[in-house]
Amino acid sequence: RRVPIDAYSGLEDDNGWISAFAVNDCTRFQEIGNMLIDEAEKYFAEFGKKNISTGYYPVYFYQGVSEEHCKKYISLFELRGYRCTPSLARELYLSTYVSPCDIMQKKKSLEEESIYIGPMEDKYILSLIDSQEPFNNISMAFEFKSRLAELDYGRIRIAAKNGKVIGVCVFGDPYGSTERFGPFSVDSNYQGKGIGKVLLDDCLTEMKNRNLQKAWMQWTPLQGAADSLYKKAGFKITKTYITFSKNI
Repeated sequence: RRVPIDAYSGLEDDNGWISAFAVNDCTRFQEIGNMLIDEAEKYFAEFGKKNISTGYYPVYFYQGVSEEHCKKYISLFELRGYRCTPSLARELYLSTYVSPCDIMQKKKSLEEESIYIGPMEDKYILSLIDSQEPFNNISMAFEFKSRLAELDYGRIRIAAKNGKVIGVCVFGDPYGSTERFGPFSVDSNYQGKGIGKVLLDDCLTEMKNRNLQKAWMQWTPLQGAADSLYKKAGFKITKTYITFSKNI
């Protein structure tokens, strides 16, 4: 990295990223692929890097390789000792989305605990973009800053308590599709209260009210609380992407 992402991360001196990788010669794929990775690892070693990864962080040319269509890439990196990390792309057609029957009651109970859920407000901007907040990280803070540039606060749905953002669910890509969904995150200190469920419904309902056709996302976990929420909301898996990482 040559430009810090935020005020806290610095240049992340231990880390290096392969931001694009492709081989166009099928007959010499393994040979050329290994030569490219040799050169990349040599380059990173010269600069004292300890970790190499591909894909998202947070600016990328491609998000990973398709598990279905790029098996030879996966094999190449695995044989080189890289760890493979899968993530799921999903989509939901909003015409089929119906809010859970208990959502209003759940939102009311959260409001009784002084937890606000709704569109972004000016007073929460610093909390939203500070990557040291417990609900946040460097990559998401970068994403949130790009959303704020549009000044369309309706696309940024938040949960907040005591003046602090404790959860975020956004949609719309300032550089692309308005139907892009995410990032979506809830502070681990407040999980288990139903905040994620209410926040997700709040965001999907806003998207539906704007007459968007669908919500789609490219980086979601294979399991855990978020995975369960997506399944219950009706999101369908469309593709599995693989990214690679290695300690050198």
